[in-house]
Parts: sequence; structure tokens; C-alpha cells
Amino acid sequence: MQFKYKINHLLSLLPAGVYPESVIAQLEFTYQVPSKIFFSDRYILIDQEEEIPFDRLSIYAQIFGVGVDDLMTRKPALT
Repeated sequence: MQFKYKINHLLSLLPAGVYPESVIAQLEFTYQVPSKIFFSDRYILIDQEEEIPFDRLSIYAQIFGVGVDDLMTRKPALT
């Protein structure tokens, strides 16, 4: 199972002392992104048609300190 976005991976790379709960709180209170939306965004599979809107991707990129392109998982090329 491969996810379309690297959100879970980036959560696992958070520095010591920074917990996913603090990221979720920041999303809710600073950016008004409900935790339910964040949880569903984390588990979009690579083959699903669903996309995260660019404005929300930009928020996630800012929180994790990466570019928007760095959030996306590339589909393997068929050879």
C-alpha cells in the first residue's frame, strides 16, 4: 500500500520533542485545517483520484519545512 503524499513519512521525521499532536494542533488553530481532514489526507492511496487542494498542500509543506513537490510520492514508471 503506497500513499499519494509523504505526510506520514514526514511526521516520522519530526525532531525529538515535536509530536504529531502538536502538528495537528497547529493545523487546527493556526490554519483552520480540522484534524479529520488531516487524517484523511494522510491516507490517500497513490491510485486514488482524490487530491489534496493546493492551498492545503502549501500549508503542509510550510509546517514540515519542505516544498510542495516534496510532499508528493512519484508513481513508478512502467517499463
